[in-house]
Amino acid sequence: EFRRVLFRSALPLRDLAPWPPPADATDTAASARYDYVRVRVRRTVARAAPRADAAVVARHRLDDLLAWTGAAERGWLKRPGGGGFVKRADVALLQPSTFAGELDPPLPLAFVRWSGRLWPGTARVHRYQRLPVLAMTRTQVQVPGGKLGRGSVRLAVQRPRPPGVGAHDRWLHVDLDEQTLVAYQGDRPVLATLVSTGRTRTPTAQGLFRIYAKNVHSTMRRLGHAAYYAEEVPWVMHFHGGQALHGTYWHDGFGTPQIGRAHV
Repeated sequence: EFRRVLFRSALPLRDLAPWPPPADATDTAASARYDYVRVRVRRTVARAAPRADAAVVARHRLDDLLAWTGAAERGWLKRPGGGGFVKRADVALLQPSTFAGELDPPLPLAFVRWSGRLWPGTARVHRYQRLPVLAMTRTQVQVPGGKLGRGSVRLAVQRPRPPGVGAHDRWLHVDLDEQTLVAYQGDRPVLATLVSTGRTRTPTAQGLFRIYAKNVHSTMRRLGHAAYYAEEVPWVMHFHGGQALHGTYWHDGFGTPQIGRAHV
């Protein structure tokens, strides 16, 4: 059980202790998995029960992204928590990307942006394929079997530890130009992946930041210009104000900036 606490004054940290959960508690948040839908009509409502005369619990508009539990009743989709039910006819089912990064990557590593052929020769490469980089010029990248145009790949390269990061610390480097992320433990790269950082009007902040909050799922929204609403966004790590690294289920455009901040 989670309880909201309003702090009206300071307390010494030594006087606080974790509140142990009940013996029968389960970690439902970490194991929760959802399907997702996009609202396809101008306006729709979520109702407390799967019928048209039930009380309205939420209102949504075109292109809002909603989570549902996978359960359906008589043409209504059940949403998590107290989100009620939404009409199946008002939404379109989303198919999240199957793209995943490379564990223990050999750097530098090239991610192919679109399918094509190596030059010279006829060997084909496919979108999101990853290839070790053997050599590179301003216009070409040499990979096993041939060459690729520099603009047809995104590169993940080794970076030095920033000041203040210890030899065994975990840290992330996001390359805004290459649209790649490399996760490190000390000096060892443990993951390389494509990302989608913010576009020009919603830019991802630049600098050295400490992750200050993590959530298994979080609802994200923006009002005004480039407005959006996305429920149950997975694996959210806040690093600067409202900006966060997070998973995504609504696009398959990794390696290209998107509306938002940093999709992984």
